[in-house]
Amino acid sequence: MILILANVKPLKLRAVEKLISRTIEKSGIRTIERQTELQNDHDKIRKNTRLTTGFRKSFDTQLIYADVRPAIKEMFTGHSIGLDDYYFKPSQKVVLDEYMTAVDY
Repeated sequence: MILILANVKPLKLRAVEKLISRTIEKSGIRTIERQTELQNDHDKIRKNTRLTTGFRKSFDTQLIYADVRPAIKEMFTGHSIGLDDYYFKPSQKVVLDEYMTAVDY
């Protein structure tokens, strides 16, 4: 069965940020802080860590707890691994196996 969608529009950056924000709040990585009556609308509640950075730090920590191999861990987080970017080409099975070791974390 082929599904044809009409009037499809790309997500805007703000929509993606909101989806990430909701997911991080639901997972408990970041708590929701509401503005109080003493704050005006222009006061923003500053966080110690940027939203996506905090998510990446948490993900990286869980991979370390799961003993995922460092080169593959760096691949998962989108980091460059030097010359290994060119020479190290793990099979899909190896990458999946490493990922599966971290799923429970």
